[in-house]
Formats: sequence, C-alpha cells, structure tokens
Amino acid sequence: MLARVVLFVLTALAATSVANAPAQAAPGDSTSTDTDTNTGTIIPTATQQGWTGTGSSGPRCRWQQVPDIVETSSDIPLPPEQADGEIVRDGPGGKERFYYRSGCSDDRPDGFFWVPTVSVPDLRADAYQRIEKQLPLPGINISPDPAAGAFVNFGLWLAVDDPGSVSATAEAGPVWVTITAAYDGTTWNMGNGDAVECSGLGTPIVDLDTDEQGPCGYTYEHSSAPRYTGGGLAYEASATGTWSITWVDHTGATGTLASLERTTQFDYQVREIQTVGVTP
Repeated sequence: MLARVVLFVLTALAATSVANAPAQAAPGDSTSTDTDTNTGTIIPTATQQGWTGTGSSGPRCRWQQVPDIVETSSDIPLPPEQADGEIVRDGPGGKERFYYRSGCSDDRPDGFFWVPTVSVPDLRADAYQRIEKQLPLPGINISPDPAAGAFVNFGLWLAVDDPGSVSATAEAGPVWVTITAAYDGTTWNMGNGDAVECSGLGTPIVDLDTDEQGPCGYTYEHSSAPRYTGGGLAYEASATGTWSITWVDHTGATGTLASLERTTQFDYQVREIQTVGVTP
C-alpha cells in the first residue's frame, strides 16, 4: 500500500512539472532564443530537460532537491520516505535529479523539474557560443562618410557606434554561468596596407568645419586611383571590432575567455584636387 502511495505522489509531481514547464528539449540540444532589442541581451528559452536561462544577471530562483524539500517545507506534498535519498533517473544526456523550483525573480512559475547534471565548463561553453553568434558588426561612424568619400591630405575621424554590452546566461537548475562581452577597440584597415589601432569606440567628429585628422584618425596621401588600389576606384577598407569576454558563475567565481572579433568591410573613395598657382 505504501509503495502505491509513493508511486501516486511521484506521478502527480511529474504531471505538475510538465504543466508548469515549457516544451522539452534533450540536454545539450540548442534551444530557441529571444533577443531583447533594448539591451541586446540573449535570453535562452527555458526547457524542462535542457539549458535554461534568465538573461544577463544570472538566475534568481530557489532550487531544492527532494530531501531538502521534506526537511524545510511542510506544504509541498512529498512522502517522508523520500527524505533519505535523492530522486535520480537516467536522462538522454546522463543522470538527472528531481528539483523543486520556486521564488523566481523573473516570474517563472514554481514547479518540479528534472535537472540534468551539467558542469560549469559545459554551461560556459554553451553561453560563449550564444555570445559568439549574437555580437553585432561594428557600426561605421567615419567623417567624411564613406558614401561621400574624402580627399587626399584631408584628415579623417574614425569611430564606431556604441554597441553596448552583450550577455548570455546558460543554466541547468541551480548551476548557471553568465558571460558578458564588452567592446574593447577597433583595428581599421585603410585598404592601402596601413592600419590604425583605436581603443574604445574612437572619436566622432566634433567640428564639421575642420579638416584636421581626429585623435583616432587617418590621412590618405594618395587618391584611390587604380594604380593605388590595385584596379578599383575605391580603397577596400574594413573595421574589426574586438570584444573582451568575462564570466561569472553561481558560486561567484569569475574569469576571462578568449576575445572575439567582428569585421565590417566598406569601400572608401579618395579624390585628389588639382590646384594651380596664380600670380596676383
């Protein structure tokens, strides 16, 4: 009779878990994501048997395994006979443990979930891949604008638009890792073999009447004639943005990962003004 009661309660708990959880996905499978257009934050869609995520600040939920639930909460209907051991099963990706989730700051519902056993390095790799796919290309902010082009010996101001920071969280139950990417600087390939290194975003032009080179800038000494470009009528230039990558996990541990780069290519036409000296 006792075994039948235990089976009935666990069946009811499993039904509660399915009712409260989103669609299932096997551990390790990629999950669908939504992007917050205001912040650029990647928000992995929660799954019952896979990665789950809550954005850039790390999950804020209380996770209790079944033995802990029995000892600390009398209003969750689990039989006392389960207090002496974990409820574990073999899932598609390995051992899974039965947890009760409650008190989430992002309004996720309370409920029971099978949580895969996942290591911090695995979650870190998953979040890193999400970041790698999400980083935007550098937004060119040059004066004169590439659409207009410039002239020989005319100083350029080089800058990129502020992309903000990008973050992603990967979570498996109480174990989570948040990775954040921050923009470091830009390497400008001017299309003629020259390169300019600029820290941060560079400096947008502040005086439209000046022809002086900006603090992050460049001055072409030759026009973009075919003999200087290799055949075209414009320099094939590019801006490569570098992002530094940091992480923090559920224990408070922090670290850095390999930086990431994104490149925007653009054509830049440089003309030459011929002048003739006239004696007064």
